[in-house]
Amino acid sequence: MNPRTTLLVEEHMVALDDDDIIDTSVDGEPWPASYVGLLPREQETFEEAASSRHRALADAIFELEKTCESFDSVDPSAHAAELSLRRRVGALALLSRTLGDVSAFAQSPEHGARFSPRGELAPLLASVYLWVGEVTEALRDLARELNLLQPSWTAFRERLCDVAWVHRSAVTEHARFAERGIALPDELRDALADLAVILVGFKRALDEPFG
Repeated sequence: MNPRTTLLVEEHMVALDDDDIIDTSVDGEPWPASYVGLLPREQETFEEAASSRHRALADAIFELEKTCESFDSVDPSAHAAELSLRRRVGALALLSRTLGDVSAFAQSPEHGARFSPRGELAPLLASVYLWVGEVTEALRDLARELNLLQPSWTAFRERLCDVAWVHRSAVTEHARFAERGIALPDELRDALADLAVILVGFKRALDEPFG
């Protein structure tokens, strides 16, 4: 794990007792659920934490969209890159809305326990938020650099590579949960299925060249 990824994990860590560890893994390697910063902070309920987490993501994407609106380059290559970035930000906003649909279940009394620190859906939802949050920050910085006509494509790609393991974790958790055949309300199952499809599609879009 490189230094940036290590820092990323530490920033999202919340100390847990041994009994609070959720067994999750990627490629057969077990990780504690604490790496995704799942637990609410002091004097904050789980429902409040879920709501504030999604609101923070939505606010960050809104600011990213505002930055993209300020693009005014007349350079053909820069304009093409800006257009590509706008499209990916649009896809990010769609992913955020789909994630919000799932988060709404996490905030409901009826389904919240499934997403709580000991819930079976906790690693999936938290890892998606962690990955999307980091990608949003990377896109934000790229947008600012494009406005200055000084994009650092290498640094951008490195940041995406640094958190690719979090995306794999989310995809793995969804597949594992689906294989268990756990009974879920149709609305929740459909929301999770939509999230999985859009999550994979957005990752593919990010991996394609800009411009």
